[in-house]
Amino acid sequence: LENIRDGKIDRIRLVEPVTPDLKEVSAISATHVIDTPPLANGRLELLHYLREVSICIEYHRYGNLGIREGELRKPLS
Repeated sequence: LENIRDGKIDRIRLVEPVTPDLKEVSAISATHVIDTPPLANGRLELLHYLREVSICIEYHRYGNLGIREGELRKPLS
């Protein structure tokens, strides 16, 4: 509980229900607690830990540039 209170732990995975003390300390420190039964499928279980980030800046395939229409571009050789 001290490590959670000090902010040293971000996430906790339990296989049994959360105790009231742990629930209170984790709520105050914004620690993510997972106490649901473990799943047999690892791909689904790991969704608790996956944070997907996708950044994409691209031109439209068919030439519709939208707000980028007036943007200066390198001339084709």
